[in-house]
Amino acid sequence: MDTVSLKIPALAGLLFLPLLAACTEGGCDEPPAKTSQASPGVSGASSSKSDGGSVGIPAGAGEPRKAKPAAKAPEDKPRPPALAEVAASPLESVDASSFKPKVLKRPEALVSLYFPGCTDCDLVVPVLETVARDFKGKLDVYRLDSSVPENLALLPKGFTAKAYPSFLLYREGAVVSWKQGMPFESRPASEAAPAETAAEYQGRLSKWFNDALSRGTLVVAP
Repeated sequence: MDTVSLKIPALAGLLFLPLLAACTEGGCDEPPAKTSQASPGVSGASSSKSDGGSVGIPAGAGEPRKAKPAAKAPEDKPRPPALAEVAASPLESVDASSFKPKVLKRPEALVSLYFPGCTDCDLVVPVLETVARDFKGKLDVYRLDSSVPENLALLPKGFTAKAYPSFLLYREGAVVSWKQGMPFESRPASEAAPAETAAEYQGRLSKWFNDALSRGTLVVAP
C-alpha cells in the first residue's frame, strides 16, 4: 500500500470529527429552526415574507376600510318666518333717512311710535289704516320704531315716550299735539253687556281719531 492511499482515510476522519463531537449518547440535536424577525422601528408589526425577506407591515394595513355610515339627509322642516316678515306692517314706516322728507316736509303727518312685541301697537294698525284712507290727501300716517336709538333722536326736545303706542301730530314740520298710549281702554264685561270685542274696540278708536284729527289736535276727550 502506497503513502497516498493511507492519507485519504486520515483526511476523511478529520472532516467528520467535529460532527461526532456535537453528538451525544442521546443522539444528535437538530439545528434550531430559523425564525424571521420584523424590521426594526415598526411597533406592533406583523411579518410578511417576500422575495426580499421579512418586511414589517403595520397591523391592519391589509384590512379593508370599513365604510362610514351615510349621513342622514336633513328632514324638511317648515321654515320659521323671518323677523322682518313678522314685524311687517301694511303702514309705511319712517326712519332717520326718510323722516325729514316724509314727515317734516308735509303739511300734516301723524306718526305712531311703536315698540316690537307691543300688543296694543299691533292692535291699532288697522285703525291707522282707516285713518289714512279717511284723510287721504290731507294727512300722511307713518310708523316709527322706538327700539332704534337713531329714531328716538328724531323726536322733539323734551318729549319722552312713556307708553306705547304714542302718537304725534306734525303740522308744517312741528309737533302741534301728541297722545301717550291709547286714548281709552276696551270695555270689560258687565252685567248689562258682554266684553267689547276687538273689532268693536277698533271701531271706537277709529271714531276717536277721526274726531280728534278733524279738530286738528290729539288732546281730545274720548
